[in-house]
Amino acid sequence: PGSMGRESRVSAPTLPDIRGIGRNPASGARSSNNFKRDNRRREGMSETRKRARTGNEEEACAPAAKNPQSPESTCVAAAVAKIAELQAELEALKQSHSVVVNELNAKVNTLQESLSSTLQWVRVRVEALKQSHGVAVNELNGKVDALQTKNESLTSALQWAYAVEEIPRQHWLERGHDEDYADAMENLLSSMEESIKDLRMGTVSENEFGENMIKIEFILQDEVENYIHADQDETLMPYWKELASALNHWSDYHANGKYLGVLICFIELPKAVLDILRPAFERSRIKTLCLSNSRLSGDMAEFTRKVLQTNHLVTEVGFADIRFSREDVKAVCGAIKSRNAGNQFIKGLGMAKCFENGIDTQTLKTILASITTSRTGNVVLNLSFNGMSSREA
Repeated sequence: PGSMGRESRVSAPTLPDIRGIGRNPASGARSSNNFKRDNRRREGMSETRKRARTGNEEEACAPAAKNPQSPESTCVAAAVAKIAELQAELEALKQSHSVVVNELNAKVNTLQESLSSTLQWVRVRVEALKQSHGVAVNELNGKVDALQTKNESLTSALQWAYAVEEIPRQHWLERGHDEDYADAMENLLSSMEESIKDLRMGTVSENEFGENMIKIEFILQDEVENYIHADQDETLMPYWKELASALNHWSDYHANGKYLGVLICFIELPKAVLDILRPAFERSRIKTLCLSNSRLSGDMAEFTRKVLQTNHLVTEVGFADIRFSREDVKAVCGAIKSRNAGNQFIKGLGMAKCFENGIDTQTLKTILASITTSRTGNVVLNLSFNGMSSREA
């Protein structure tokens, strides 16, 4: 009972096995001893757990510390070594990272400088391209406009050539002309229409000398085979305008480095007609200009002077059966002399049957003085049918 009293003060006692009490006294004594031994073992384990809970790690782990070869000791040592190794690697990585960052910063700075320079170059190039693009666009627009103009001109030419309003035959008869004159005028208009179409289409034929020639001729002879002049008529003005436009069109689109010869014969060319033709003659690719059988010599001389001064492609000029005065000759020869002085030489001059009472000495000197200023070495001069005296010849 005393022993039981002491044991009852221990917290959470474990009850002994009493199933054998009263049966065998000897076994009961052994059971009592076993009971006491078990209680003491349990008290020791309970005390160890309490110390562990209160954080007394030194006492709880004391049994393990006494054994340096225990698994727990080995694990802690390995962890400490690993931590030291990782700290060393971290320091090394920090240093390496610092080096890499510095290198990258240097590269970034270099790239920024290079990029800045490149951007500046690109800006300059863009501005240059803008200007170049603007020029190219303007050129393309010009070509488009030219092609559109060409197309419109070609369409207009075809429509004009085949749908022109014809001048009635009766018109010439009502003007007091006979049937032969009316026939000759119809032939002239038909020839002009064909020449205009050839200029527009680029189908101008070549003469026996290989030159592209445009001939506008009124062909009618009287009873003694003298050529009759065609009178100027207002109804002819649209034909002259279209001829001038066609000359420009051929020069712009069909010349291909070639030149034209233009011959207008036996048709009166008053100032109104010459004013229509002159702008085209001043800019077209005309090499040879021949005008004959016009009674309006003063207007013809002034027309020729302006054309020669403006169009330096014209190198041969000829007149026939046009009554020039001394002043008319001075105007034409003055233009020739000026051309030769500017190294734009005239290679041929013809004045056949151009002087009413023959050529006088002063007029002949004026002509020769202009021609001899050419330094080409091969100049053609035709003064036939002028009634020159032996002395003048």
